[in-house]
Amino acid sequence: MQGHVEVARLLLEAGADKNFHNGTTALMLASLQGHVEAAQLLVEANANTDLTDRNGLTALTIASGQGFVEVVRVLLEAGVDKDLAANNGATALTMASDQGNVEIVHLLLEAGADKNLVSNVGLTALMTASGQGHVEVVRLLLEASADKNLSSRNGSTALMLASLQGHVAPAQLLVEANANTDLTDKHGLTALMIASGQGLVEVVRVLLEAGVDKDLATDSGFTALMAALGSSQAGVVRLLLDARADTNMADNNGFTALSIASGQRD
Repeated sequence: MQGHVEVARLLLEAGADKNFHNGTTALMLASLQGHVEAAQLLVEANANTDLTDRNGLTALTIASGQGFVEVVRVLLEAGVDKDLAANNGATALTMASDQGNVEIVHLLLEAGADKNLVSNVGLTALMTASGQGHVEVVRLLLEASADKNLSSRNGSTALMLASLQGHVAPAQLLVEANANTDLTDKHGLTALMIASGQGLVEVVRVLLEAGVDKDLATDSGFTALMAALGSSQAGVVRLLLDARADTNMADNNGFTALSIASGQRD
């Protein structure tokens, strides 16, 4: 690699176009491969750090997604735009959060990256990390005051995404950070309903201990208890009953938890 760096140095000294762009640039390629010295050489030659490829990816978003910490450091020190988003709306912070790269997330937050930018489907870095179960990234983002109650285009919050995937530790961190446990998605589902229907006992336990409203219902009258019964999740049913979930609530068709359990509902 040292030989390649020296060749690159010679080419730059000879006036090679450092920003030549045929869909990608020399800096993007160095960032993709994690070649720190080459990246350093290019930024010192004032290569444009914010050019994008056909997918809208910059050298920073590429390096962040690949997990190349030292390349990210070089780019940030060069003053790269840390919040540029790709065509899908993903930023360097979102991509690092998706991969669970704690060190890169830390670098980006220290550099002042916007914690609450959303992708085209409305996902923030915190939602992404929560859904992937990257607990230390979730912790970093919460400590940096990321908005824990933002929702995606379908109404999902970070807590809902953690609950859906059964990620107990991120869910615990979110409720400890006072995330709103009773928000609903576009279907009217809460984190508790989602976890109950999936049979995710430990997530349900976390939510109940956090004081979630166990009797919230969707517009059709569907509750967490009904969700657990409908998918035969006995462990969750037991937890909800111990928490005194209302057993006599009826949905819009007049069915109660007991009638669902008795098999009276088609």
